[in-house]
Order: sequence, then structure tokens, then C-alpha cells
Amino acid sequence: MTPYSEAPTESAPSAREALSLGAAPADLRDMDWEHARIPGDFCDIPGTVTLGPETEAESRTWGTVHVGRVGDEVSYGDITGDGRDEAALYVVCDNRGGTAAGQLAFAFVVLGSEAGRLTSLGAITPQHNPPDQHATLLGSVDLAPGKVTVGELWYRESDANCCPSGTAETEWAVGKDRKLVAGSPRITS
Repeated sequence: MTPYSEAPTESAPSAREALSLGAAPADLRDMDWEHARIPGDFCDIPGTVTLGPETEAESRTWGTVHVGRVGDEVSYGDITGDGRDEAALYVVCDNRGGTAAGQLAFAFVVLGSEAGRLTSLGAITPQHNPPDQHATLLGSVDLAPGKVTVGELWYRESDANCCPSGTAETEWAVGKDRKLVAGSPRITS
């Protein structure tokens, strides 16, 4: 195992540089998501992280953490109304404990392209995350014009790490600056 990816984190960029995460193809469906650079803020990692099978980075909250994708699927949809699809990657931050108990944070990182550059619209993180419980998982994600709707799977005190029994749904709006803004979570069970 390599202790750090080739470029595990990069210093916090300026406001304009923060938008660019490297080159992007005209159609994001052609992007190499296995090695994409993403913002690390969902796991309290300053700067960006380049994904890879052994990516580790320094979290201000948890110390050295592993960052990776959850599954291989990427969701697409035009949420900004510019005629091009944005992409949502499901990512996790964990302590490499090898079990669900080691999972620290989940997010859908929503990415777009602007002038041939990969840009971040933000990280969709659980909005209903009861204190002192396992990290809330994310479920379904729907990218639609002007919004992203995401399902959340949260843990009650009596739930085992394998099996959250609570569900919620949060709608995120696309702000005028192309950044995502969370609405209030709606508890569905």
C-alpha cells in the first residue's frame, strides 16, 4: 500500500482556482472518474484529493483517512440548465478499519465542466445525521433542472452498523453562483 496518492491533497486554492479541478472532456460521461480530482471538504480535508485505489489524506477532524468512491456508478443530469450534464460521484471517507464502523463521512460530489475544465458545484452531504450515531449514508440521487434530490439512510440508537432504519430526503438547489445549497431534510421514516 502506498501511504499517499500521487497528489493526495493540494493547498487551498483561491476562489477562482477552487472551481477548476483539471481538464474535462466535452461530455463528462467520457471522464476517468477513477482518478478524478475532487474537493476534500466533505471529509474536512483542506484542498483537493486525487482519487485512486489507495488514496489517503489528512483530515483536520480524523487524521489520516482513506478516500474513495462508493461503487462504480455515476449519476448524470443537467442541473444548471446549460445543456450539458453534470455528474454526481458517491464518495466515502473512512479510517481503513475494514468494517462499516470505520466509515466516517459520505457525500455526492457534484461536478460540471466549464471552458474545458472540471469544476465543483459542491458536496452533497447528509443533512439528517443524529449525533453519536454511525455516519448517515446516502441513497438515491436525482439530478434535475435547478435541483438535486438525495435520499438519506440514517441510524437510530438501536440500529446495527449494517442496517440504518431511518430515511430522509433533502432537496439541494443550484444557486446563482452555480453552488449547491441544501434545503431542510424531510424525515420519511
